[in-house]
Amino acid sequence: TSPALPDGPCEPVPGYSENESRQKLEAIGRALQIYRQDYGLKPVAERKTLADAGLPPYLTVLAQPGHSWSLPDGMETFFISHPRYSCDLDRHCPHFIVTAWGFDVSKLLPVRGEDLVIGGDANFLDPANYYQPTWQHMALRLNGTVDIVTFKFADYMDFLSK
Repeated sequence: TSPALPDGPCEPVPGYSENESRQKLEAIGRALQIYRQDYGLKPVAERKTLADAGLPPYLTVLAQPGHSWSLPDGMETFFISHPRYSCDLDRHCPHFIVTAWGFDVSKLLPVRGEDLVIGGDANFLDPANYYQPTWQHMALRLNGTVDIVTFKFADYMDFLSK
């Protein structure tokens, strides 16, 4: 499923920091790698579910304190101080607008392996390009790396397959 688009164009919010977003995604990626080591994962060819890839039931599990994989800043890691949008709360408050959770990625898991996109910061999208045929998001991959991916307008399966 794709997100509902706002009625009008989004207005830029000053202060968005690509660096802050990247640092938070990288922190989540590091915590995720420790979580995966602790809980184990199946070989790439045998993966059919996110759990097979060593992922938690939901990404915010990493905010639970007291574990080797706990994010030092807890839930704050999932929010950015200056979101890029001002259109509505659902589209600009959460740091992660899209994750692999809730999508059928069973066909992508054995193909994309550790390069599978598991989440990203939709705030990275430039509001001026909101209605263009392709979007860009900063993406967090299963292996913990962060990069920028271009994908088809509002097609999050395309995003996850990059």
